[in-house]
This record gives sequence, structure tokens and C-alpha cells, in this order.
Amino acid sequence: MTTAETIDRDEYHALRAEIITRIRLQNVILMLLMPLFLAAALAMAVYPTTTRIMPLIYTIVCGIGGLLWIHHAARTTQIKYYLRLILEPRLRDGGGWERWHAANRVAGLLGSRWRISTIGVFIGSDLAMLGLAWLIAPEATAGSATLLTLAAIGTAAVLLLPPKMSPELRARVAADT
Repeated sequence: MTTAETIDRDEYHALRAEIITRIRLQNVILMLLMPLFLAAALAMAVYPTTTRIMPLIYTIVCGIGGLLWIHHAARTTQIKYYLRLILEPRLRDGGGWERWHAANRVAGLLGSRWRISTIGVFIGSDLAMLGLAWLIAPEATAGSATLLTLAAIGTAAVLLLPPKMSPELRARVAADT
């Protein structure tokens, strides 16, 4: 094996390890939403006066988690494109996981649908928190905090749009699948 092949293979392994680390961090972020939701729901149930502000607090914290999640997604997307377009052609003729995965998506609504699987978790839990607050204390949810919460949810939905590479790179990857 030549020095260039060794360097490419080492780089490939390092980038795959980075993808795995970022995916794990994304999963941790998603899993932390469950105890956060439960804690906020319990706080509202035990202290109904918190229903005015708790949905906004939850949405802001959830939004921060969403921004961290999308940051990892953007870097993973960049690495995937680099692997597909640069390293895999040099290392193997038929390509690897990135190429196979793109050509063999999981079927169904929840397969690899970005909006349903990820945005649904973040935005859905925000809306569920707001709905729960309304069920606990409807009178407390008729104020400016609810409007701010809805604005924060809308902002999060926009910020959670899937990261996209340049049209040129997307076309190259599409042609290569």
C-alpha cells in the first residue's frame, strides 16, 4: 500500500469515527428531550403558576438542543459528501456505505424523512408542551409568553431545515448514485 493510500485510508477511518461521534451526540440530544419534557410537565402540574412561562423555557432549551443537533448534521453532511466524492472513489471502485445508503433509503413515512423524524421531535414536543400548559391552566396560556413561545417554535422550525451542500455538489452526488 502506498503512502497516499495509507493516508487516504487513515483519513477515511478518522472521518467515519467523527460521523459516529456526531451521530451519538445527536442521539443524546434527542434522548435528553424526554427527561426535560417530563421535568417541565411535572413542574407545571405541581406548580400551575409555571404554566405561563414553562413552555417558553422548554422551547428555548429545546431550540438550543436543536441548534446543536443541526450543527452536527451539517458537519456530518459535509463529511458524507467528502467521503462520497473524494475518498471513496480513490479507495474503492463500487463505493461504500454512503453510496449504498443514498441508493437504498428506508421506505415509509418514518424511514429517513428528516422533517418527520427530527423536526417532529423538536417542534412536536414544543407544541405538546404548549398544549399541556393549556390543559393544566388555560387562563395562563392566553398571554404574551404564549405568543413568544409560538414565535420561538416558528424560528426553531426554520433553523432546523436540513443542511444543504452547494447545488453543484448535490448534482455530482445525485449523478454518482
